[in-house]
Amino acid sequence: MADIHHTLANHVVITSTGCMEWTGWRTEDGYGRIGSGNKKKYMHRISYELTFGSIPDGLWVLHRCDNPPCLNPNHFFLGTLKDNFQDMYRKGRQRGPQGEKHNKCKLTAEQVLKIRDDERPLAAIEAEYGISNGTASKIRNRLIWKHLP
Repeated sequence: MADIHHTLANHVVITSTGCMEWTGWRTEDGYGRIGSGNKKKYMHRISYELTFGSIPDGLWVLHRCDNPPCLNPNHFFLGTLKDNFQDMYRKGRQRGPQGEKHNKCKLTAEQVLKIRDDERPLAAIEAEYGISNGTASKIRNRLIWKHLP
Protein backbone atom coordinates (compact mmCIF):
# COMPACT_ATOMS: atom_id res chain seq x y z
CA MET A 1 0.00 0.00 0.00
CA ALA A 2 2.90 2.35 0.73
CA ASP A 3 4.09 1.87 -2.87
CA ILE A 4 0.82 3.13 -4.33
CA HIS A 5 0.81 6.21 -2.06
CA HIS A 6 4.39 6.96 -3.14
CA THR A 7 3.40 6.51 -6.80
CA LEU A 8 0.40 8.80 -6.38
CA ALA A 9 2.50 11.48 -4.67
CA ASN A 10 5.02 11.47 -7.53
CA HIS A 11 2.57 11.37 -10.46
CA VAL A 12 -0.25 13.74 -9.55
CA VAL A 13 -0.65 17.49 -10.07
CA ILE A 14 -3.52 19.54 -8.65
CA THR A 15 -5.25 21.86 -11.12
CA SER A 16 -7.09 25.11 -10.46
CA THR A 17 -10.39 23.17 -10.76
CA GLY A 18 -9.40 20.84 -7.92
CA CYS A 19 -8.71 17.91 -10.17
CA MET A 20 -5.82 15.71 -9.12
CA GLU A 21 -4.46 14.79 -12.54
CA TRP A 22 -2.45 11.65 -13.11
CA THR A 23 0.76 12.49 -14.99
CA GLY A 24 1.89 8.90 -15.51
CA TRP A 25 0.92 6.63 -18.38
CA ARG A 26 -2.56 7.24 -19.82
CA THR A 27 -4.82 5.41 -22.23
CA GLU A 28 -5.84 6.89 -25.58
CA ASP A 29 -8.88 8.36 -23.82
CA GLY A 30 -6.75 9.99 -21.12
CA TYR A 31 -7.41 7.61 -18.21
CA GLY A 32 -4.43 6.84 -15.98
CA ARG A 33 -3.31 3.21 -15.88
CA ILE A 34 -0.74 1.39 -13.83
CA GLY A 35 0.57 -2.16 -13.80
CA SER A 36 1.85 -4.61 -16.35
CA GLY A 37 0.52 -7.40 -18.52
CA ASN A 38 -2.98 -8.47 -17.48
CA LYS A 39 -2.59 -6.75 -14.10
CA LYS A 40 -3.28 -3.19 -15.30
CA LYS A 41 -5.70 -1.09 -13.27
CA TYR A 42 -7.29 2.29 -13.86
CA MET A 43 -5.91 4.92 -11.50
CA HIS A 44 -9.30 6.52 -10.79
CA ARG A 45 -10.57 3.12 -9.59
CA ILE A 46 -7.52 2.74 -7.33
CA SER A 47 -8.10 6.25 -5.96
CA TYR A 48 -11.76 5.43 -5.28
CA GLU A 49 -10.90 2.17 -3.51
CA LEU A 50 -8.21 3.81 -1.36
CA THR A 51 -10.75 6.39 -0.21
CA PHE A 52 -14.09 4.56 -0.04
CA GLY A 53 -13.31 0.84 -0.19
CA SER A 54 -14.12 -1.79 -2.78
CA ILE A 55 -16.28 -1.06 -5.80
CA PRO A 56 -19.43 -3.22 -5.90
CA ASP A 57 -19.68 -5.61 -8.85
CA GLY A 58 -21.32 -4.10 -11.91
CA LEU A 59 -20.62 -0.49 -10.93
CA TRP A 60 -18.28 1.97 -12.56
CA VAL A 61 -16.40 4.91 -11.07
CA LEU A 62 -17.68 7.96 -12.95
CA HIS A 63 -16.21 11.48 -13.03
CA ARG A 64 -18.36 14.49 -12.14
CA CYS A 65 -15.57 16.69 -13.53
CA ASP A 66 -15.48 14.85 -16.89
CA ASN A 67 -11.68 14.87 -16.68
CA PRO A 68 -10.40 11.32 -17.37
CA PRO A 69 -6.97 11.69 -15.68
CA CYS A 70 -8.56 13.10 -12.50
CA LEU A 71 -8.01 11.05 -9.34
CA ASN A 72 -9.80 13.34 -6.87
CA PRO A 73 -12.22 11.03 -5.03
CA ASN A 74 -14.52 14.00 -4.36
CA HIS A 75 -15.09 14.15 -8.13
CA PHE A 76 -16.32 10.53 -8.35
CA PHE A 77 -19.67 8.82 -8.13
CA LEU A 78 -20.65 5.21 -8.72
CA GLY A 79 -22.98 4.20 -11.51
CA THR A 80 -23.79 1.53 -14.04
CA LEU A 81 -22.61 1.51 -17.64
CA LYS A 82 -26.05 2.89 -18.56
CA ASP A 83 -25.59 5.72 -16.03
CA ASN A 84 -22.25 6.50 -17.64
CA PHE A 85 -23.79 6.74 -21.12
CA GLN A 86 -26.68 8.87 -19.85
CA ASP A 87 -24.23 11.20 -18.10
CA MET A 88 -22.17 11.44 -21.28
CA TYR A 89 -25.16 12.32 -23.48
CA ARG A 90 -26.66 14.71 -20.92
CA LYS A 91 -23.37 16.63 -20.86
CA GLY A 92 -22.79 16.44 -24.63
CA ARG A 93 -19.53 14.51 -24.31
CA GLN A 94 -20.07 12.04 -27.16
CA ARG A 95 -16.75 11.53 -28.84
CA GLY A 96 -15.43 9.73 -31.82
CA PRO A 97 -15.70 10.05 -35.55
CA GLN A 98 -19.05 10.91 -37.05
CA GLY A 99 -20.65 9.93 -40.32
CA GLU A 100 -18.33 8.84 -43.10
CA LYS A 101 -15.31 9.18 -40.82
CA HIS A 102 -16.56 6.31 -38.65
CA ASN A 103 -14.83 3.02 -39.53
CA LYS A 104 -18.13 1.08 -39.66
CA CYS A 105 -19.98 3.60 -41.81
CA LYS A 106 -21.96 2.08 -44.70
CA LEU A 107 -23.47 5.29 -46.04
CA THR A 108 -22.26 8.58 -47.42
CA ALA A 109 -23.63 11.92 -46.29
CA GLU A 110 -25.27 12.25 -49.71
CA GLN A 111 -27.08 8.92 -49.25
CA VAL A 112 -28.27 9.93 -45.78
CA LEU A 113 -29.77 13.15 -47.14
CA LYS A 114 -31.56 11.13 -49.85
CA ILE A 115 -32.91 8.71 -47.23
CA ARG A 116 -34.32 11.63 -45.25
CA ASP A 117 -36.32 12.73 -48.28
CA ASP A 118 -37.27 9.23 -49.48
CA GLU A 119 -40.99 8.58 -48.87
CA ARG A 120 -40.92 4.85 -49.61
CA PRO A 121 -41.48 2.29 -46.84
CA LEU A 122 -38.49 1.98 -44.51
CA ALA A 123 -37.93 -1.68 -45.36
CA ALA A 124 -37.52 -0.82 -49.06
CA ILE A 125 -34.98 1.90 -48.26
CA GLU A 126 -33.03 -0.38 -45.92
CA ALA A 127 -32.96 -3.15 -48.53
CA GLU A 128 -31.72 -0.78 -51.23
CA TYR A 129 -28.89 0.61 -49.09
CA GLY A 130 -28.04 -2.65 -47.29
CA ILE A 131 -28.62 -1.17 -43.84
CA SER A 132 -30.13 -2.90 -40.84
CA ASN A 133 -33.76 -2.69 -39.68
CA GLY A 134 -34.47 0.58 -37.93
CA THR A 135 -31.56 2.51 -39.42
CA ALA A 136 -33.64 4.39 -41.99
CA SER A 137 -36.10 5.39 -39.27
CA LYS A 138 -33.26 6.64 -37.07
CA ILE A 139 -31.91 8.65 -40.02
CA ARG A 140 -35.32 10.19 -40.80
CA ASN A 141 -35.89 11.09 -37.15
CA ARG A 142 -32.38 12.51 -36.85
CA LEU A 143 -31.41 10.12 -34.08
CA ILE A 144 -28.26 9.32 -36.05
CA TRP A 145 -26.32 11.44 -38.51
CA LYS A 146 -27.43 14.45 -36.44
CA HIS A 147 -24.40 16.43 -37.54
CA LEU A 148 -25.83 16.84 -41.05
CA PRO A 149 -28.03 19.86 -41.75
